[in-house]
Amino acid sequence: MQGVTLKLPDKDIQKRVRQWKKNLRVIESAFEKKAKKSWQRTLDPQTQGAFDKALVKSHRLMVGDHRLNTIQAMDWLKLLSPHLNDQWTFITDRFDKKQQQQVQLYLDGQCQQKKFWQSHGWQAPLQNCPEGGVGLVLEMVKKKKLKTIFMHPTGSFEQQTKRLYQKLGSVGAGEKLLIWTGSLKVAPVWAKQWLPQQMTPMMINMDSGSMYGRSVKPWLCQGTYWISTKHHPCINLELLRLWQDEKTVFVFPEQAKAQIHTYIHVFQNLLARPKKKIPLQLLSSFSALPSKTLAGIDDTAKRFIATRMRKMESAVLPQENIVVVSRLDPASLAEEAMHFLRLHQRTEKKYGPWVTIWEEAWGMFGSLLIDPKREIENKEGKEIWESVHLIGYTLGQSMYEAWVKNRKRAVIREAFDWITVDEGEAERFVENMQILLWT
Repeated sequence: MQGVTLKLPDKDIQKRVRQWKKNLRVIESAFEKKAKKSWQRTLDPQTQGAFDKALVKSHRLMVGDHRLNTIQAMDWLKLLSPHLNDQWTFITDRFDKKQQQQVQLYLDGQCQQKKFWQSHGWQAPLQNCPEGGVGLVLEMVKKKKLKTIFMHPTGSFEQQTKRLYQKLGSVGAGEKLLIWTGSLKVAPVWAKQWLPQQMTPMMINMDSGSMYGRSVKPWLCQGTYWISTKHHPCINLELLRLWQDEKTVFVFPEQAKAQIHTYIHVFQNLLARPKKKIPLQLLSSFSALPSKTLAGIDDTAKRFIATRMRKMESAVLPQENIVVVSRLDPASLAEEAMHFLRLHQRTEKKYGPWVTIWEEAWGMFGSLLIDPKREIENKEGKEIWESVHLIGYTLGQSMYEAWVKNRKRAVIREAFDWITVDEGEAERFVENMQILLWT
């Protein structure tokens, strides 16, 4: 999408983050609050050039990122890798003792890469899975032939952090060090408590959190403390959701629109639809909202979008040709692609229970065509609309099961043109599909 971008007000992003944390049962500890608060100081906006100059002068680097956020790992690796060679020592507390043995075997060339990736549940392309950034960092360490020191992460986060800084302080002053740890351990408060001032490394926090969007420049800095401003905090939480659900693949936010177009093309082929690219506008929970798109929709639609984003839900606004993306797994994007293919340019703005059941059946059918391992989230009983969605999803699963058995494909292709006019017609469509599938 072209045009000037308009970022959501900071309070709206933080409201969304709080709701997503609640949905995922994420509790903010005292350690986390203290670490974040220590960044809430007067920080100067800095250019990438200023960061690069500081990097060249530094022989001790301490990098903190969110372990599940592969995008953050990719960014700092791109920045730091040209600066590193076999004269550097790599220190990390990211692995327990059992994992350390496996990692060292890989770094020593005694374990093949493919076997090592499989032992961790990583897939190719490696960066497209939660924790894939861990694998990318190890690739760099092996390629650069860095000497490796493992710190065993036991005890509380504060105890782990204290030991890490003590280790850093005990290493010879002239030795080149790259320390890689969690973002909460890279905070000014810990360095001030446990490191002499002359020992403080260049501290690089890739996980901006509440600092996101504070500046148009890519960094905020005070002395040796640097924090990125560009990584949207909702990406961390979406990758946490995928990790909790044991999903091994995600789609980068900037690739979501292209991926939806790809899925639409797949569905057009399978359902014998005209093969044409349908214009769509994408609104993402993981980036700024385009001002042109926002200006073209009414307040009701804006409230609908904000509600969907706060609930970690994706959606389609057919009358506006808009897709709202709040999930980054292929199945969820495929579901919205199917909704969009069926509903684009529709003028109806309200959907009753039967229309919802019918459309959610198609959404589930489409998502299973892309990810056959997708499971139905059973939230029945919480509220009526969750029960309605469950009924639709179950019908969509039955449609998919018939499809993969090469049964009723002609019926399903024909039913794709059953576009509802009202609730009564949608109820007949659902009943007819159930009868056709079961006979």
